Amino acid sequence: LERMEFQVSQLTANLQSTFADYDAQIAQLQGRIRVDMTAHFAVNDATLRDQDKDALSEFSRTIADFHPNIIVTVEGFTDPSGSAAYNKWLGLQRAKSVRDYLVSNGLAKSQVRTVSYGEDKERQIMPGATGYAGESNRRVALVIDYIVS
Repeated sequence: LERMEFQVSQLTANLQSTFADYDAQIAQLQGRIRVDMTAHFAVNDATLRDQDKDALSEFSRTIADFHPNIIVTVEGFTDPSGSAAYNKWLGLQRAKSVRDYLVSNGLAKSQVRTVSYGEDKERQIMPGATGYAGESNRRVALVIDYIVS
């Protein structure tokens, strides 16, 4: 347990250093690390924006080079416009778009899982916001679930 806590603390410090130049929030939560990325999406779209690729590339390199035994879950989110079923699907497409980019930049596909929370009200940054105001709801988060020793 102490070893895992040390690894999580070490990785958190690595990620804070890596993302110092990017708008990313890093939080350590009970043996997990959550990285809220700047990867946001247009309304009704799952295309990764060019402006978000540098931070994701840095994340891939950091994990692939220094922490190859990590499992990452890419969480996809939407704003509340559209049906719940559609938003669940769209959130998954966003998560897969980011997963594919991470894999193309050095992570093994077996290291990256995807999940969608769609428009889950408990997970919205700006509850109920849509359109331009809801951009922060249309995002992904990267969660480092555990380290395989």
